Amino acid sequence: MDLQGWTNTAFPQRKETLKSGYEIRKRHYRSNSCDGCPLKDRCTKTEGNREVVVRVERLRYQNQAREIL
Repeated sequence: MDLQGWTNTAFPQRKETLKSGYEIRKRHYRSNSCDGCPLKDRCTKTEGNREVVVRVERLRYQNQAREIL
């Protein structure tokens, strides 16, 4: 499978505050073009391009867990 031409765009972090007052920081990444991708039907159901949202705190916790193990 050739995905060499795949590129994405990262957007600035966004903050979201829950009703409890807890603040969540998220990073958004969007593919520049999904046209012709052989995995598009398994990756996303939208008409446009794939967007991935990553919670910054979750990444930090995952990295800490990996270091402990």
